[in-house]
Amino acid sequence: MLQIASGKLFTQKPAQSNELRGIVHTNLQLYNREPIETAAGRLLPTSMLRDTKTLVYELTERIEDAPADGVVMSHGIDPYLTDFAAIVSFALNVTCTPDAELTRRLTSGRNSSLVDVPPSRLVRRVFDDQVWCQDGDAVQLARIVDDLIGLQRENYLAAMRAIRNYVTGLHRLADDPELTYTLLIASIESLAQGFDGHSPDWEDYPEDKRRRIDNALEEADGETKGRVKKTLLEIEYVAAKRRFCDFALAHLQPSYFREEASGLDNPIGRADLHGALKQAYDLRSRHIHVLKELPTLLTAGFHNGETFSINRVTMLTFQGMTRLARHVITEFIKRQPKVATEVYDYKDERAGIVKLPLAPQYWLGHVEDLTVSSGQQRLEGFLVEIAAGLRQGTDAAVTDLRDMLMKVERLLPNMSETQRRPFLALYVLFNRLVIPETLMENFEGIMKHYGTEVESPSVESMLSHLVLGTVPEWSLAEHQAVHDAYLRDQGKPSCLRIPSILKADLSLALAERYRVSGKAECARDLIATAVENYPGHVPLCQLEQTFDPGEMIDWRLSLHATPRPVTERLSAGRAILESDISDHR
Repeated sequence: MLQIASGKLFTQKPAQSNELRGIVHTNLQLYNREPIETAAGRLLPTSMLRDTKTLVYELTERIEDAPADGVVMSHGIDPYLTDFAAIVSFALNVTCTPDAELTRRLTSGRNSSLVDVPPSRLVRRVFDDQVWCQDGDAVQLARIVDDLIGLQRENYLAAMRAIRNYVTGLHRLADDPELTYTLLIASIESLAQGFDGHSPDWEDYPEDKRRRIDNALEEADGETKGRVKKTLLEIEYVAAKRRFCDFALAHLQPSYFREEASGLDNPIGRADLHGALKQAYDLRSRHIHVLKELPTLLTAGFHNGETFSINRVTMLTFQGMTRLARHVITEFIKRQPKVATEVYDYKDERAGIVKLPLAPQYWLGHVEDLTVSSGQQRLEGFLVEIAAGLRQGTDAAVTDLRDMLMKVERLLPNMSETQRRPFLALYVLFNRLVIPETLMENFEGIMKHYGTEVESPSVESMLSHLVLGTVPEWSLAEHQAVHDAYLRDQGKPSCLRIPSILKADLSLALAERYRVSGKAECARDLIATAVENYPGHVPLCQLEQTFDPGEMIDWRLSLHATPRPVTERLSAGRAILESDISDHR
């Protein structure tokens, strides 16, 4: 948000300007100092009389759009305050946050009930009660803010993610040292994975896996081997530890071992650093995968030096990791290209902007954006409307799809069978369910030409039979196979997404077929499947407990609010269409 407010991403002069002001709580003291001016606002001191530990943050918020209905007038100070406080914390190695209680807790010098030592024993300066701002601190903050605002948008977002991760990690030091250590490493790793320019080769692949794959491809031709390896390298997360170490080492300035190390306790030397980075990454991995705690000598707070030798191995302490992370992230920001302006669509990245899917009635019948690959989305939207009426037991208004389906009729010959299936299911359901008395003019011809595809075993056909209340002419084995395959595919992005109530209905409809065939146990298992795919539904749970093989399983009676047929529940939807039907006769 700070970069957006600067106006560098605008395509025209800002039409609105707001003067915003907020409070940050910090151990940084600016008493008797001039305000710190930066490219993203300024910090002002407050009275010392009550030791309030607060600073005032002021910002000129620029908004590109002119005032109008639906236009943001102001985002308020909060999103800017949060980001600027994180930058101050990072740039000046202090505590700075809009949360007063968090500041008091971190700078109190006391440990929490979960950790034996206060954070000030593990990291210098950040958690001190007071840190007096020096001239060099003000210059450092202004320079980092200038560099950040000047970054290209993609690099700015990455740098801010790293900074927030770093600061969040330090805030957790009083409660969860392992998480802090992990987040400090992640702040560097996030930049390494996105900006190290690394192009993995086959030697980067884990050796044990690589050997097994090489053996499996031994008889394949060279082209096949190359395609398989290339594909694996594109989808696998390889050489993560090496890339982390290499990125960190590549972003160390000579000053890291010279001026910055002056006066520190046990600063790490270059020869030891590569091994210490590998050890740090291993500690992070063990915590993530098996919640392994850090070695006690790193968390005991014996001293806040930068390194500690454990079992003859040099390891970075919290003090060492924080200085390393700050140096690497700062150097990354410094090295990235700077631009005065940039063409970038930032609209969805503004604070408080959340994109939610529109309800089906707002797009389902649109003709302009209809494509041969949009059948699944249209069928899903229509089933949402159907399920709403079933679930609520009220008349359901459905969207008029006739214009859209007329275009579908023309497009069907140009589609593959996979693309046609959802469109055909939608076509059948709309005609048979919503306008059965006034079928679309080409309905019979479409059914004659594509009837085999409509009836062949598929999830779309299974859903059509369910909603229409008919039984497919498939064997029980075929029906079971389609049902089970559909449920197995639920986690795949390509899977048809339907309301949970219809998912349970599919299982109940198949259960009834098994009951009629005398296979009560199979029916019972499918009722259990329905219960677990529509959890918490009381009548469905009662059906499971009281199931009688001698009584019909009616999914309408078992799950829905009223036992009326689906066609009756859509009467209101048909009524809405009645005024237009004459135009299509």
